[in-house]
Amino acid sequence: MAELGALIDDLRDLKGKSGGEVVSACLEWPELRLDEGVRLTTDDWHKRFYWSNSGGSHHMAVLCYELQRQDKQWCPKVEIKEFSLNVSALKRVTDVASLFIITPKPRSYGLDRLFQPLGHHVYSSELRSRLGVELLPLEVGQGILSRYDLVVIDHSKKYASLSLKRLSEAVEAGYAMTFQDFLASWAEADTKDRMPSVHDVMN
Repeated sequence: MAELGALIDDLRDLKGKSGGEVVSACLEWPELRLDEGVRLTTDDWHKRFYWSNSGGSHHMAVLCYELQRQDKQWCPKVEIKEFSLNVSALKRVTDVASLFIITPKPRSYGLDRLFQPLGHHVYSSELRSRLGVELLPLEVGQGILSRYDLVVIDHSKKYASLSLKRLSEAVEAGYAMTFQDFLASWAEADTKDRMPSVHDVMN
């Protein structure tokens, strides 16, 4: 984040300030709500930390840069929320269902496009029930996982084999991935500058 802060020079409230004045102004920026502490999110399979902010990212980047440049210490109150994966529970699920990841946002592949050849809207509850398709968000809100959806295919449903065929074709085309490969891609992302997209990982 400090590297980004070095590039930001268009914050009006920081104009004419230098040194400790910049640090003080950033610490007081209301969107950061630093009086409430810093909230971080991580998990036990990816081991990266994400700031759960809702604004103020530019001021935080400048703050990190200035603290580093001025060789100053800052010890905020930090709350860490860690997610863990219950592997034994996942095994019970995968015995009766198949799990896939797709990107659901507009102009991306999405579940509808996967089933477009059927000529029906896949969000029809009756059709989805017969296909054995259930769509679940990985995260509520605007967090790092919110761009992805988890697709669960219930093997017991009448047309589950059709759903599995369509999702497998999407995996081969690079527009979806198995849940296991998705978790593996997060582990690999530790050595990269950004989290890979579905298309990045599959190609």
